Amino acid sequence: MNYRVGKYGRYEWDKDGETYYTEGFPPSLQNMEADPDYIIAQMDFVGIDVAVLQNDYLYGYLNDYFGEAVHKYPDRFIGTVKVKEADAYRDEQLVELHRCADQYGFRAVFFQRATMRYAGCTTAWMTGGMTRSG
Repeated sequence: MNYRVGKYGRYEWDKDGETYYTEGFPPSLQNMEADPDYIIAQMDFVGIDVAVLQNDYLYGYLNDYFGEAVHKYPDRFIGTVKVKEADAYRDEQLVELHRCADQYGFRAVFFQRATMRYAGCTTAWMTGGMTRSG
């Protein structure tokens, strides 16, 4: 199917010799990227003072990229640290959490429950328990 990220906010794929797409973002997102200056320009255009930067696991771990944005615009961006949720209790994840708080001044953690399912964990949020399946 050759599923891919296209230009102008599109997600594209091929089927039976035809190319199809769906609009995932506005066409102004020409290269499917938004650097901090672009985001600030968009925020100014619509009157937003401060934005929280967070990312889905699909985009990878953008802690350092967000850190650079927060450093450049400390009064405009609030950074969130992304950790590997299923391993959040492990030392290397705690080190990353503290590194981002100390180095970049991040004030929040972006913790995604759905990511844990992909890591083979089942959750019992109401009772506070968690087990690893398999």
